[in-house]
Amino acid sequence: MIAIRYCFLLVFILSSGLTQAQELLAESYFKPSRLNSEVVTVIDNDSMINLFSFNNKRIHRLKYNADFRLISSTDYDAPRSRYGELAGYAVQEDGTIQLYYSNSRGNKFSLNAIKEGQGQITVDEFDFKFDEDIQLEPFTHQNRFYILAINRDSTLKLFEFDGASYTVEQYPQSSMSFDLTSNGKAGELFDFFVTGNAFKRTEGDLQWMDTESPNSIESVSVLNKLYTIGDRLYITLDKADENTYVIEISLLDKTIKTTTFPQPAAEFDRATVKSNSYLYDGKLFQNIVSRDKLITTVTDYETKNQIKRLDIARDDELTIANSSIIQEGGTYDDYRELEKTSKLLRKMTSATPGISVYKMNGDYELTIGGSKEVSAAPMVGFGFGGGATIPIGGGNSGIGLTFISLSPTWHAYNAYTNTKSTYFISMFDQQMNHLDGEVRENVFDKINTYVEDKNPMIETVFRYKDRFIYAYFDKRQKKHILVGFRD
Repeated sequence: MIAIRYCFLLVFILSSGLTQAQELLAESYFKPSRLNSEVVTVIDNDSMINLFSFNNKRIHRLKYNADFRLISSTDYDAPRSRYGELAGYAVQEDGTIQLYYSNSRGNKFSLNAIKEGQGQITVDEFDFKFDEDIQLEPFTHQNRFYILAINRDSTLKLFEFDGASYTVEQYPQSSMSFDLTSNGKAGELFDFFVTGNAFKRTEGDLQWMDTESPNSIESVSVLNKLYTIGDRLYITLDKADENTYVIEISLLDKTIKTTTFPQPAAEFDRATVKSNSYLYDGKLFQNIVSRDKLITTVTDYETKNQIKRLDIARDDELTIANSSIIQEGGTYDDYRELEKTSKLLRKMTSATPGISVYKMNGDYELTIGGSKEVSAAPMVGFGFGGGATIPIGGGNSGIGLTFISLSPTWHAYNAYTNTKSTYFISMFDQQMNHLDGEVRENVFDKINTYVEDKNPMIETVFRYKDRFIYAYFDKRQKKHILVGFRD
């Protein structure tokens, strides 16, 4: 009798944990086209959730209210085929949702405005195109649409759109206070963003980060990052191993501030040294690594005071690790655990190192490692928030084929579940003291567990108020489903 009672209690505890890990928010019948793949999530001014799914002919909109009740299901015509890629969106004060599209090269744009109560999209092709400028990143922040670009004279440009009109702020390199030194040589800002034959490129190297989501090493192992925090943009540049350069732009008055955060590169004997950084919670986390050692520093962004420094030599035991040294996505083994710190340092040095930070229950979880490949498996759906353009349908070429999502949240989730990297995880309290214990399950782990026995299509992940929402179409049930998750 005691054994039966114990088993019943165990089942109850396990089922309660599964129930708490997720919450079914909505189910609605929806018959998507077989071509539907991309999803755009727009949270409008009234906190309504608008999910747009696309193919090359039609746009379907599902509108949910704040209580996750389906309000409407509407079809619209897709834009002209020459504008087959979605670049961003904006929401006007009157509630009009503006969808911005580009051609496959990303240098010409059109606008579709969806007005409440009207049965059809209004389409405007407006006079805007890139000629000499190189597009760095289109993004939507606080329901405004922007594009960052740079020209060959190293002038950074910020375009802000209002319908079919726009303003542009220009920031020549001479207006920036830092000296872009790389390997002892003065550098041009243009060269930090654009490599190779620029005449054959339509975009530069810049990736939008979502600091409110867990990010894999694969996501953060890029040298130029864009952060949108409050009413400010932050661009971090880590091409130079000696320094992290930060460009800070106010979206209110468009003023610019630049800051240099040195790396302890002089403490390394080897010629091959690599570095990277991550901006999070008012702190700059920096890594610099060779085959001999790894140094991780934490610096207060405003005061530039160093909060924490971690030194790890190749022969050291990795005492700060709360996980094994993990290698994922290898050629022969999808998952391996490495025993020696020297192997970690060797793999970080031969790849692009990175550091990712995420806060759970007030504590910091640092993921430290490296990744050779930033791109992962092709995506089947996109949550919308900003980023590089994605193809609406058909076999488009050019920038629409990159893995970078219009939503940094959806991109973070995809990279997290499809990573190809070597790393370990370490936990710290708010004063950056190391914590003992096992690595905790985060919200993406929970979503990934939920998805394992599903056969979803038209997926996306987005944040709404105090939770993450996984939205998908269930083929078996023929339902569109919203499920909520929290850390």
